[in-house]
Amino acid sequence: MVPSRGTRRYYEAVEERDPRVSDYYRHFEAPGLGHCWSPSGLYPFTIFDDMVAWVERGSVPRYLLASFVDENGTEHEGIVCPYPERAVYNGYGDPLSRSSYFCAAGTLDRLNRGDL
Repeated sequence: MVPSRGTRRYYEAVEERDPRVSDYYRHFEAPGLGHCWSPSGLYPFTIFDDMVAWVERGSVPRYLLASFVDENGTEHEGIVCPYPERAVYNGYGDPLSRSSYFCAAGTLDRLNRGDL
């Protein structure tokens, strides 16, 4: 079993040795998602197609499309961003729509203040 932070630490170790790591290796964390799937987190349902597109056509994934259905049957759409970025709500769109989110790096404090 690989702990969730273990993969992050491995990515950071590679990045220390090669600052261009994102040219060939991306690490995506899906908050709330258990091993392979769970009902409480965004499931990145395009991950395989995105990986094939990157390897075979050089189309680097900027983010992964994701969704989950809550206990009331409402579908939530979102994106899963490459570490160290995170999905940030744009503040005015439909919070259930993935088009209302963008990827940004930085702490939540900086994001909330609009410093990015």
